[in-house]
Amino acid sequence: MTNHLVLVGGHEGTGKSEFARDLARITHIALIDWDTVTGPLAHALAEQRCTDPSDTRSDPYLRHIRPLRYQCLMGTATEILDSGSSVIAAAPFLDEVTNPEWLATTELRCHEANADLHIVWVRSDLASVHKRLAWRNADRDAWKLANWDEYVKRVNEQQVPVGPFALVNNAAGAAKTLAEQALELAGVLLGEDYT
Repeated sequence: MTNHLVLVGGHEGTGKSEFARDLARITHIALIDWDTVTGPLAHALAEQRCTDPSDTRSDPYLRHIRPLRYQCLMGTATEILDSGSSVIAAAPFLDEVTNPEWLATTELRCHEANADLHIVWVRSDLASVHKRLAWRNADRDAWKLANWDEYVKRVNEQQVPVGPFALVNNAAGAAKTLAEQALELAGVLLGEDYT
């Protein structure tokens, strides 16, 4: 039996976690979300380095904290795959899914675990992202909301993964809800009927 590693990525506030939760509920596949698995650790490390824990684009964060978060997330995903189970991992994956070497290594790891790799990219418009971040009122978004114009300059709205991926539209006025898109993609990605 082939298992699956589903990477759900996209910019902050696009709805990755919500989509991943919907997909996990539909498929009964284990979900690991990097904010849950690595968020408190990242916050503590940022405070130790005297940097704003919510500025995920600062040099200390990018050089010292971000790599550890992905190491923890992907290490956990690999252990789940090695145990013979499928897994959904939700994180931005901004640099990872645009890096052919990283993707090749991840594909190889999946092959070794008899698993198929699937990339899902969640996209939204910046106005909706701002509303979502303000509504959830999470500490991790404080810097983005306080420095919105500067944050927006760092966001490449046209960014997509290299290679095959499924696009999820969570912009204002999207034709389908995230739950509807999760139900649709569950069957397409995993080859089973979940209706």
